[in-house]
Amino acid sequence: MSSHVKHKRKYSKRHARKNKKRLPSSPYRLTRSTLKELSSLLLDDPESTTKGLALAILITGMTLKQLLDKKIKFELTESGVGKIYSDWHFAKATSPIFDRAEKLVTHSDNFILLPPVIAKHIEHARSQEIPHEVLDKRIRHLLAGKRGTAGQLITLNSLKRVIDFEFNTTKMTRFERDFIAQRAMNEHMQNFYVAFSARILISHHLEFMRIFLPKTQLIPCRHYQVSNDKMFGSRKALSANGVRYIFEQISTMLQDAIVINDRVAMHNIYTIYVVTILQLATMHRPAKDVFRTIHTFQNDFSQVEILDKSDSSIRLVPLCDTAKTVLLEYISYLKGYRNRYRFLSPSHYHALDDMLQGLSNLFRIQTSSVFLPGFDGFPEPLSDKVFSKINWHRHTMSSFLSEAGANRDALMAMMGHREALDAPTRWSSTFQYQQLLDISAEIDKELKALALPDIQLTKFRPQGG
Repeated sequence: MSSHVKHKRKYSKRHARKNKKRLPSSPYRLTRSTLKELSSLLLDDPESTTKGLALAILITGMTLKQLLDKKIKFELTESGVGKIYSDWHFAKATSPIFDRAEKLVTHSDNFILLPPVIAKHIEHARSQEIPHEVLDKRIRHLLAGKRGTAGQLITLNSLKRVIDFEFNTTKMTRFERDFIAQRAMNEHMQNFYVAFSARILISHHLEFMRIFLPKTQLIPCRHYQVSNDKMFGSRKALSANGVRYIFEQISTMLQDAIVINDRVAMHNIYTIYVVTILQLATMHRPAKDVFRTIHTFQNDFSQVEILDKSDSSIRLVPLCDTAKTVLLEYISYLKGYRNRYRFLSPSHYHALDDMLQGLSNLFRIQTSSVFLPGFDGFPEPLSDKVFSKINWHRHTMSSFLSEAGANRDALMAMMGHREALDAPTRWSSTFQYQQLLDISAEIDKELKALALPDIQLTKFRPQGG
């Protein structure tokens, strides 16, 4: 292989990432004046299925194959508004405790709205089972030779890509764009995590359609009622009440252990409490060696290095004040617990000392005889998957933050999902650690708003062996 080819391959991905940032200045971007002329052309014959479907591609970013795919549910309402459902699949988790906790999303009917002038043509093409290849050809023929005011060639692909150039102008997030255009979920990993407002999504899509469609065409969509609490997306994200319910279960189990002075159960339940708080604060994935050693926490416990999936996911993120307070209280508890074992059980003393010295994992489950290596091997009734297996912390907190308007690029960095940014002119284009501090401050607000039980086990340190 020549050195030229090796050099080209080495830098091809880097150039691709750079090019992603140039989308707003792309020569393939259709200007607003071009879009206005194009929409006039496509609306001049409301009975033309070819023009109606071309308009559908323009306002959704979907391919014709997707719009007509019988596997993707489509519904024409009495008002003429179309509802095309998403083919995104959000995994569902289950456990005795998690099943009883309130979720943000309790259904899977995720959809977007299409105005009657478009919806009727999708219904017609589907009912007549017209092959999408045939309709593709008709649209290509309709657009053949047409160019924008700046000379851009108007093609099926340029229709589909309009949403990529314009979504930011209507405050639509990248997540919402991907959802509307039925992009593959794995194009952006956050697509799997966030529960989001159906009303806001539909509102942003309506603003996007206003670029191309007269207000009169959108009135039926605006009259479609979507409740304020209706959510699409992740089925692992809990509501605030759902989070409180899980912590109430932890608190109840701890009180029961305190009543019978079961020091092993007290340690394990308190450890679960602390780890759960920290996972919410950092969006750390469940892991047997969760947060690893005490040295993982750095800069006077104000930040933590997370390695929860692979070397590619390693990240240094700030620890908010609420989580830091809980962590320091836990460390204080471990010191007291260690000292009480000094003469009662040398093996327990040394295990706790290793945890405090960073010679073993900081969070370890205790049995009647030993401390296990890490955060697993839970005895009953602590073996519920909600404490160690279900990745609800990331789903829940990222959903809360998105709803609060957190910067999505900074959120991706916090979660280990940072990708090439869309626009070099956006303030978030040059990433700074301050953006993570802003996210952490918002997390602190969310944790305080939850008003979770304040458990401080230093008040209940076991007496004796």
